[in-house]
Amino acid sequence: MSISVVSNDFGRSLVPSIDPFYVPNDVYVTLARIINKKIFATVFIPGPTGCGKTMAIEQACAQLGRDHVFVSITEEIKESHLFGDFHLVDGNMVWRDGPVLIAMERGAILVLDELPKAHGQTLSDQEDRPNRQSEDWLSDHCHWKLAR
Repeated sequence: MSISVVSNDFGRSLVPSIDPFYVPNDVYVTLARIINKKIFATVFIPGPTGCGKTMAIEQACAQLGRDHVFVSITEEIKESHLFGDFHLVDGNMVWRDGPVLIAMERGAILVLDELPKAHGQTLSDQEDRPNRQSEDWLSDHCHWKLAR
C-alpha cells in the first residue's frame, strides 16, 4: 500500500454561469464590491431562507469572473468533509482535498451555506483536525486560525 496526493484539476473553471434573468439587489451590490477588491474578507449574510443570499454571491462571482466553491452545511458534516481526507483507491491511500482547501488553493470565494447548522464539534474535534503543520500553513498563508 502507498500514500499519494491527488492534485486538483486547476484547469476546470469554478466560475458560475451568468443568469441573464438575475436582478441585482443590495446584498449583490455590497458583495460585488467586496469580491472585486480581491482581499481576504469574512462575510456573514443573515436572512430568511429563499431571500437570495446564495444567488447574490453566485452571480457576483459570475459577473466578476471569480471561482466559487459552495458547501451546503448539514448537522452531519465533519471537518474532514471540509478540509479533505485519505481515500482508498486501488489499494492505495490517496489524499483528496476538500472544498475549503480547493478554494484556498485557487483563491476562490468559499460559501459555507447554513453554517449555523454545523454541530458544535465540526471545527473543533481534535481527532479529525488537520495536523499542526497544516494548521500553521493555514494560519500563515490564509490569515485563518482554526477554532480550538
